[in-house]
Amino acid sequence: MLPLITLVIPTYNNEATIKRCLDSVLSQTQKGIEIIVVNDGSTDKTQEILEEMSSEHKSIKVINMEKQSGQGIARNVGLSHARGQYIGFVDADDTISADMYENMLKKALENDADIVQCNIANIFPDGKYIFQLPKFDRVVHVKNRKAYFNNYLFRTGHSYECCNKLIRKSFLIDNNIKFESNDKVFSEDLLFNLDMAAKMNTIVFMSEPYYNYYQYKDSHSKTNDTQKIEKLCVLFDTFYKREKELRFECAKIAVLIIMINLSHILKEREGIESAKAILRRRDIKKYLAESFLKTRKIRHKILMLLLLVMPVKIKIFIIMFYYSRLR
Repeated sequence: MLPLITLVIPTYNNEATIKRCLDSVLSQTQKGIEIIVVNDGSTDKTQEILEEMSSEHKSIKVINMEKQSGQGIARNVGLSHARGQYIGFVDADDTISADMYENMLKKALENDADIVQCNIANIFPDGKYIFQLPKFDRVVHVKNRKAYFNNYLFRTGHSYECCNKLIRKSFLIDNNIKFESNDKVFSEDLLFNLDMAAKMNTIVFMSEPYYNYYQYKDSHSKTNDTQKIEKLCVLFDTFYKREKELRFECAKIAVLIIMINLSHILKEREGIESAKAILRRRDIKKYLAESFLKTRKIRHKILMLLLLVMPVKIKIFIIMFYYSRLR
C-alpha cells in the first residue's frame, strides 16, 4: 500500500541534530509516513546514525550521495524516490510537532488543496521563540495570480520556505517543479515557492506553528556575501524567463529581498564599494525600473525613482534608512 505522505530530509554533517529531527518525525500521529533521508556526502558520523536508525525503523529509507551536491539537488533526489501522494520537507537540524502532518493532510484533503502551509516557530538558543508568519487561517483559491503575488508573496503571507508546506506530488510532477542547484541560485526555496505560486490553484494557510526552526549563529551563510546577491539575481532572472506575465510582481519581490541584503552588506567596513558595484548592475536597474513604471502606490513609486536616479551616496542612505529595518 502506497503511503499518503513522503517526507524528504536532506542532511549534510548533521550528527548533532539528525536523531532529534528523525525522532520528531517518527513521533507523528499520522501513521504510514514514508521518510526519505538524503545523506548529501556527509563526512562526520551522520551516516552511522542513519544506518542505525533505519535498521530500527523500516519507514526510514536512506540515500547516500557520494559527494555533496547541495540541498536543492539532494531534495530533488529524494523527490525522485518518493511514493507518497503528498510531499513534505524537513531540515535535519529542525523538529516538527507530533500532529503536524495529520492536521495538514486533513486540510489538504478537505479542500482539495495543492499546498497547505503552517506557521513556523523560530527557536533561539535561550529557549525563547517567536512566530515567523502572520497568524491567520484561510483557504485561498487563486483566480488572479498577479493579485496573489501582490497580496501574499510580496507581503510574506506565503512564506519563502518549503519546510512548512505539505504539497500534492502530482501538482509538482504535472508542472515540472523542482529545486535549482545551490551552485546557481541562492535561496532555492524562494524560487521553488515562486514556481508553485505561479501554477497552484488552491492553498490553505494554517496559523499553528507546527514547524520548529532552530536559530544558530552559524546556521546561515553570511549576509555580507556579495555572491549571494549575484545568485539572487540569477534566481529572479530564472523566474522571469519562465513566467513573463508575472514579471512586475517578481520585480517587486526582487527589489525587496536584494535591497535588504544590500543593507546588510553596508554594515561591513568594505560594504560601500561592494554595494556601489551591485547598484550598477543592469538587472538591478531593470527590477527598479519595472517596479517604478507599473506600481500604483505613490510611496513605492517615489522610492523606486530615488533608487534609480539619485547619486549613489543618496541611494546608500535610502537603503540603510529604509531597508535595514525590514527582515
